[in-house]
Amino acid sequence: MSYKVAPLTVNPKQKSTLSSKVFVSQPSAEEEQLVGRLFVLMEIDHSRADEFSVADFIVKEIYRHYYENEQFFLREKIANLKIDYIFEAALTKLNKGIAEFLETEKIHLNPENLNIVIGVLHKNRLLFAHIGPNKAMLLYRPKSKTGEALLNYNLLDVSEKTEDPTSELVNTNKLFANVVNGLIPPRGYFLFANEAVMEYLSKKQLTDIVTTLPPAGAAEQLRTLLEQTDAYVPFFALIVKNTSGEEYALPTSEVAALPETALSPAGGGRVSVDQLNLTQQKTEQLLTPSGMLTVKKWLNRLRPASTDIKSFAQDKARQLNISAGRLNIKRQKLQLGKKTADVLKILASLLMDAGRFIFSLFTDPTVYKNILENSNKAARRLVFSLRNIIDTFRSLQPKHKILLSVIGCCLLLFIGNRVYSSIVSSREAAAARVAETQTAFEQKEHQLEASLLYNNTEGARTLLTEMNDLINSLPQKTEKEKAVAAELTTRYHQRLDALYNITRLNNPSPFVELPADGDSLVLANGRLYSANGQNKTVYQIALDKSITNLVGDFSGKTINVLNDEGDVYVWDADSLYSLQGSSFKKATIENKPASIEAAAVYNTRLYALSSADKTIYRFNQDKKSFSFSNRQNWLKEDVAPGAISSLTVNGRIYVVAGNAIKEYAGGNSEDLRLDDTSPALQNPTMALSSPDQKSLYILEPANKRVLVYSNAGKYIAQYVSESFGSLKGLAIDESAKKLYVLNGKAIYELEIPLQK
Repeated sequence: MSYKVAPLTVNPKQKSTLSSKVFVSQPSAEEEQLVGRLFVLMEIDHSRADEFSVADFIVKEIYRHYYENEQFFLREKIANLKIDYIFEAALTKLNKGIAEFLETEKIHLNPENLNIVIGVLHKNRLLFAHIGPNKAMLLYRPKSKTGEALLNYNLLDVSEKTEDPTSELVNTNKLFANVVNGLIPPRGYFLFANEAVMEYLSKKQLTDIVTTLPPAGAAEQLRTLLEQTDAYVPFFALIVKNTSGEEYALPTSEVAALPETALSPAGGGRVSVDQLNLTQQKTEQLLTPSGMLTVKKWLNRLRPASTDIKSFAQDKARQLNISAGRLNIKRQKLQLGKKTADVLKILASLLMDAGRFIFSLFTDPTVYKNILENSNKAARRLVFSLRNIIDTFRSLQPKHKILLSVIGCCLLLFIGNRVYSSIVSSREAAAARVAETQTAFEQKEHQLEASLLYNNTEGARTLLTEMNDLINSLPQKTEKEKAVAAELTTRYHQRLDALYNITRLNNPSPFVELPADGDSLVLANGRLYSANGQNKTVYQIALDKSITNLVGDFSGKTINVLNDEGDVYVWDADSLYSLQGSSFKKATIENKPASIEAAAVYNTRLYALSSADKTIYRFNQDKKSFSFSNRQNWLKEDVAPGAISSLTVNGRIYVVAGNAIKEYAGGNSEDLRLDDTSPALQNPTMALSSPDQKSLYILEPANKRVLVYSNAGKYIAQYVSESFGSLKGLAIDESAKKLYVLNGKAIYELEIPLQK
């Protein structure tokens, strides 16, 4: 025996009508060498005696038809009689027996509810047929171009490869018609599992576990993971490992038809049925005496001619149908146009009549008077009717009054009971929905832990999105519902924070508070600089938190404070100023563009972005006269479209345009792809590169956070706080590993996260 088999069944601990069963035959060594081992995997509803009896019937009958098949005695005498023919013949008999059993026992069986796999293992060869959403997966080592087997395993879903969308619908007369057969490659694995296993375990988990552990150990490891899910569904699986390095020899024609590392299906859908018929025909030919004539031989000779006639007729019919269809489409369009015109005419007429009526209400006093009189008459009739009812009730005999009163009370009680019952039912439904959501959330948590265990980051992100959707689907009317939603939200944020390295700042203490809201923030010469354009003031903050107000002759617009290796500049959307001591000197900019959305100074040069000109200009500085001249078009292409909110120069240029961040180097755009975050990046306002150009810091007021990326766009961390309601600026002190964030008047001091 050159293979090992390990079955697995996990049935739910909670109340469930479903359970899984796995049957693997135990033939003698001689029988196993001759015909292999038979196995059956199934999922049944044990609450239904009919379905249970059908499942028991299938196991017994396939065992009998396969191991007690008379064709085994011919196998040694007839070389062409293979296991394929015997297995398919056994399935044919099983299909016929199931139909007769259902008819005899008066059982109504829906084939769509069945979930069964029947197969045979013979040496290194596998044959199987299945019904239901089961998975059959081959795990093999692919070969390199040189022909050597690689170390990592690939997983091929054979059940997907053999599905045929044109196959006939399954019926009780042919439950098992699609037969797949092929070789398990040396040191390869084959895994059967029901659909529930694939919902709770990823393909990477299955591949790692099955290919790392022996089959029995892998089955136990899978059992442990599946039992932790606390699911309400059963699981079944069968692990098959080829322990031989020698492939089972096949005839040359069959080997050429088989893929090198995958199972070769006998066919999917209709193809498998045709091959099953072909197998039976070959068997009949072997058993038929020589010289005997059969009707099938004559029909086979006539079949090519009938096929050509049928194809010709189908082509002509298709051409006629296309022509007729085109005529029908034209007619339908004409009719639709006429109907649309008629409807528009009717609507226009109704609108005109309504307009005339409304106009008459305001212009014709007679119509207004009639409406008022009719309303008064209706009100008087209503009052008169109520009085008649009261008088009629008073004139009744006492026993009639009591009877009517009792009927009225009963009616009120009935209505009240119905209202109360509907309220109770809605509350119970809401409670059940909350309980189901809690259970589903816990299952997602278990799956998330498994994904993180196997470094499946993408799967973990998908699970987090599903967990958030579950929280959003919760009703939050009662206090209990709100408490459950709050608890799940807390657990969700804990998982989210762990995955995305999020630091949540609850009521952080400011490093310093400014006299007024700041427009921007910069660090230079060990001091922080912020500004308020409305007050025409620049605030100089020392590390001892003392604040010095520096007033300049600015335009009164928003001020952006700039830093160039210790030199402090001020850009007020119109002019550029240099801080010299405690005063400001205005610079001269020759050939200045008509509009500048953002500016920066780097290496004594001025960079100005003009959306109107779709470019970034660079000016050289003359320090003696403090002027900028020799304007050059730095960009070799158009600037990124969108509203420009930030321009940062640090060897490279980063531009925040709309909802995107663009990187430029040497006048050309670079491919900067930022990792996805949760939530997604939304309307950033500033991008700041660190002095050593290793990190990129992004300000995002929309989600009240600061994000940190590597210079290659790899996500590192983020800071989130409800206090960040008015984020305006960032400053970096790499020597002290500090990050300063400007939010309104407050400046916060944060620790720079370390890159992994």
